[in-house]
Amino acid sequence: DQDVTYDDDAVNLIIALSSSYPYYVQLLGSVLFNYLNDRQKRRATRLDVERVLPTVLEEGSTQFTSILFANDVMSQERYILAGAAELITTLGGSCHRNDLQALLNEKKLVSGQTEFEQAIRQLTLRDLMKDGGGGDYIAFQVDLFRQWMRDQKRLDRVVREERERQQHRR
Repeated sequence: DQDVTYDDDAVNLIIALSSSYPYYVQLLGSVLFNYLNDRQKRRATRLDVERVLPTVLEEGSTQFTSILFANDVMSQERYILAGAAELITTLGGSCHRNDLQALLNEKKLVSGQTEFEQAIRQLTLRDLMKDGGGGDYIAFQVDLFRQWMRDQKRLDRVVREERERQQHRR
């Protein structure tokens, strides 16, 4: 008998991390199930979900990388994702568009207001970003992706990788 019960807090955290996207729910559920099984536990708590997050991010890394480096994702969009991940530090959090644009301007990574807004629109259409409140704030559609970006693809690293990719194309 392999039945596992989930505390409400565990379910709510899984929903918050995955935005109920089946792939991410499955990824979280699979890693969590193995974690519980190894410990012969039949009840999943919020703490259990939190404990498996590093493994979930590691196992989802290939998927996250393919999203970030898909051929139709432009450099500016990658910079926006990485910058937003640095500015958004909490689960389900958001950042003000002006703060994000200021960060990118400071590093000379944004062409102008129109290009910035167009890139955010594209990221929203791809379900990578969403309105974070009142149109002035933006947030990640899937918080697992934000956490992976924050852990693995800091803005300076994305800039360096993007420059290397452009060098290889020449």
